[in-house]
Amino acid sequence: MHEADFFSFGEPSGAAPRFDGIYERAFLCALPRRLWADWAARCAALLRPGGLLFGYFYFDDNAKGPPFGIAPDSLDALLGTDFVRIEDAAVAERDSLPVFRGKERWQVWQRKG
Repeated sequence: MHEADFFSFGEPSGAAPRFDGIYERAFLCALPRRLWADWAARCAALLRPGGLLFGYFYFDDNAKGPPFGIAPDSLDALLGTDFVRIEDAAVAERDSLPVFRGKERWQVWQRKG
């Protein structure tokens, strides 16, 4: 387990570690939209080819936040360069936090390469 700044931590040599998976739950939607491209690039940089970005993604068209919702086509554009979506499923109401209920989906994205 690592506790560090997501956007800047790395190995002592300065190279970022490569992980097999990154779990997403309310991190992307907590970030200001201006940081979303940085988030996507950092996820790609941290994952080995074939690694998985998986979790709950919040879809909404709200202008204010947090949480900041994203449109499905916007998430595809954000991740599509470095990832391919391999799973997409509705989230059962009992598995969703009240603030996200009815507006999130379980998705798994695999790192290309």
